[in-house]
Amino acid sequence: MVQCSDHFAVFIRMKVRVKWEYCRRDEVENKRQVASGRLNDSEYREVYGRRVGEVLEDARLSMGEGVGVNDMYEMFKTIVLKTAAEVVGYKSQKRGKKGSAWWLEEVKDTVKEKRKAYRRTLQRNVSEEVRERWKREYNVCKRQVKRMVSESKRRVDEEFGRKLSEKFKENKKLFWKEVKRERGEGKSGSLRMKREDGVTVSRSEEVKEVWKRHFDSLMNGGTGGEAVVTCMGMEAGGR
Repeated sequence: MVQCSDHFAVFIRMKVRVKWEYCRRDEVENKRQVASGRLNDSEYREVYGRRVGEVLEDARLSMGEGVGVNDMYEMFKTIVLKTAAEVVGYKSQKRGKKGSAWWLEEVKDTVKEKRKAYRRTLQRNVSEEVRERWKREYNVCKRQVKRMVSESKRRVDEEFGRKLSEKFKENKKLFWKEVKRERGEGKSGSLRMKREDGVTVSRSEEVKEVWKRHFDSLMNGGTGGEAVVTCMGMEAGGR
């Protein structure tokens, strides 16, 4: 009987420098984001956990020995993301700053004041003294907006980082559970594994270190090389 799993999907937002490129509407619609926030709801989370447990169990049974850890990681990632999309769906597409977590009402009001101050500086039929005063007021508003946006983004990043750290720890623990299972659950033979340099190791601590380096590399965006695990010996109670 398949038990409920509590695997969580970790979603990361990355801000990078890119050039603008025209995309057709159908291409934009295909770039959807999973509504991961719905997993905070206990009802969604229960359905998601049960479904992930079923799919992982099927995948584990169909896996053979000598599976590369890269393949295992890709399978794990695909199952987590695909199941999350099936259960919670996708976010509705939004444009502009309204979709940004840091775009708060206080920031919005300050930006409006800055725009008003800027429009005043464009007036012509005023004295030079008044124009200079308005310019100073505009510069003050501009610095205030910059400070508020920076502070708002910092708070959002800290909160996002805290949640991401918590979910990463949950995922890492659960991923290692799958790894240990694939190492040869219920087998009495010794475990051997090839390191990144091709050298085979069999001592328990060495094997753990290889898996740790490899998984940390994958989660940090590296290729991680290819590590292959093989269980040598007879199954417990076997022939």
